[in-house]
Amino acid sequence: MKKINLPAIFENKNFCLLLAAQLCSNVAAATILFSVINLVFLAVGSSSVIALITILYYLPGAFLGILAGTIVDKVNKRKILLISSISQVIVALSFLAIKEEIFLAFPLVLIYSLFDEAFNPAVAAVLPNVVKKENLGTANTLWFFTSQGSIALGSLFSGLILTIFKNGQIVFPIAALMLIGSITVTIFISEKILNHSKTLKNAWESFNLEEFLKDIKDSLFFLKDNRLVLFPILFLTIVQAFIGIAISIAPVLAQTINIPIASTSLVIVTPGILGAIAGGVWVGKIIQKKKVRKKSLIINGLLYSGLSLLLVFLVTFSSLAPYFIWLFLITLGAASIMAIIPTRTLIQEHAPFEIRGRVYGILNMLISLAGMLPLLLIASLVDLVGVQAVIFFAALVLIILSTIFNKKEASIFRKI
Repeated sequence: MKKINLPAIFENKNFCLLLAAQLCSNVAAATILFSVINLVFLAVGSSSVIALITILYYLPGAFLGILAGTIVDKVNKRKILLISSISQVIVALSFLAIKEEIFLAFPLVLIYSLFDEAFNPAVAAVLPNVVKKENLGTANTLWFFTSQGSIALGSLFSGLILTIFKNGQIVFPIAALMLIGSITVTIFISEKILNHSKTLKNAWESFNLEEFLKDIKDSLFFLKDNRLVLFPILFLTIVQAFIGIAISIAPVLAQTINIPIASTSLVIVTPGILGAIAGGVWVGKIIQKKKVRKKSLIINGLLYSGLSLLLVFLVTFSSLAPYFIWLFLITLGAASIMAIIPTRTLIQEHAPFEIRGRVYGILNMLISLAGMLPLLLIASLVDLVGVQAVIFFAALVLIILSTIFNKKEASIFRKI
């Protein structure tokens, strides 16, 4: 059998198109979010608007995730991707109105996020149909970086556009063009991959509220009875909370070790991303070759993440921190991805296609809630006890979790 590696998986046309569609959509969303935050903050001058806009962005996912997932399971996924992106193009261009009425940004952010709710579950649901089971580890590595990397790219694009162009409103037509790019590549994805027995029209005509609610109930019972899917969902929710914490404290950490705030992305964020990329390539190959069981990767990933974070904590007390912290952040990125990729792979391996949309809808719902948690709590906690104490506590939690998982391995990781 031909050895599969990163270049080889890029030979899969449908996978590349699906990844490109997600990248265009997610980068557009992140670009709009960061641009709106900057423009509204400049207009209003209150830091509270940042929290409000971000909460509005996450709100639909927190409450509608499972409903969106149920819809994904019922209808043609091509139509879902296209309708989501077309609707977002319209909303993206509607943001031009905030130049005259800045407070229109708040409902528009909410509406934009509403149209985004079915997109990612649809992509996640069809991913296992695009690649072979043994290549899911590599595919998930790329998918993870597409979804998470889009945040960094969106932030970068937003900053560059708002810096280069005097009229910051131009960012919204540019984001609309990204969404049109997503629409274009979606059209070329094989109909066989994205098709479903019901079109949107047929699904609407045959809609039955009782059956719809039963589908939601069945998916919850499925999770309750299937540890191999429930555990990854809960685990990834916890991971998202930690990612949210990391994003929240990054500027404060930079300030603590005397790094200019403007260099936060370069010194704090970039090393973690590079480490995650390197670790992701390795983990993808390990999963494909089945050299190490997924439970070992997850437990060790947690442990090494905790230890890396502990080293980050210790180095913050040194005057040499700006010169060495990047090394520990690279290790942290590699260790965290060691736990994330096999966990995502478990969901795709064990969630049946007919309910996979609902499973990812629930995951998105929990991740949205986890994303809001740091925003609401961590800022106050950092002000109260300091960023170093927060880092130490996070490291301690990860190490304790790895210890618990290791001791309870038989019950938690049965069959993994």
